[in-house]
Amino acid sequence: MEAELTVENRFSGLAQGYDIHRPSYPTELLDHIQPALTDGIPKLAVDVGAGTGIATRQLAKALPDEWQLIGIEPNDDMRAQAQANENTNHRVRYDNQQAESLSFDAASVGLMTVAQAIHWFDRPAFFACVGDVLAPGSALAVLYNDRDTSGDGLLGRFEDLMEREMPGYDRHYRRRSADAALDGELAALPWAVDVQVHRVRWEMPMPPEGFAGLMLSRSKLKPYTAKLGADAAERELIDLADTFKDDDGLVRVGYTSRVHIVSKG
Repeated sequence: MEAELTVENRFSGLAQGYDIHRPSYPTELLDHIQPALTDGIPKLAVDVGAGTGIATRQLAKALPDEWQLIGIEPNDDMRAQAQANENTNHRVRYDNQQAESLSFDAASVGLMTVAQAIHWFDRPAFFACVGDVLAPGSALAVLYNDRDTSGDGLLGRFEDLMEREMPGYDRHYRRRSADAALDGELAALPWAVDVQVHRVRWEMPMPPEGFAGLMLSRSKLKPYTAKLGADAAERELIDLADTFKDDDGLVRVGYTSRVHIVSKG
């Protein structure tokens, strides 16, 4: 019997591939975060659902040196990978906590971020917790890299394959989920005084093997890998990507990255 996927085990076994293949976020997107913060706030940034620390590491580079960063990650494999990446950076540490019950003092956090993870949270409970721990003049920033799944290109063909191979899989799961209502949820928060949204369109080139690794790092593809076996699943995705290679042997994955920034009064 297949184990139920939880925040503690959803990404178990995927940490190394996730860290290698998942993209970071455009610098120009992160550049919108610091101007939303006011002077005098605590210099503590908390990245919730940090995974292997991809966004946490970017924040550490983007914020001034006096900031300390804590990545919150409940999955043991992902947190261990993140900690291994930060073994010489004393500004960053990782803790095992739940998004809905963060153990920080009231008004002690100057910036909270969530990158590619808020769809897994109990959002009303999380937002209430955020309102307690954020200081006045601070902000919550929610980041996403959204793949372009439309058309007859590689990503469209990939999504066709997944919908055939995995009954119940839906390429539009984010659009059909509560994620589509995120801006309204943020604007309705009792502590919110301003909500901004910024978007950047870009492409990520990679070899076919990198495309397979990227897609197989997704927890939603665990049933596909279990059905075919890891080697066969990887081979099928490499073969698919091979048909879309350019003259340099690369394929291009299109993204629209976005950041939702809500300031606390």
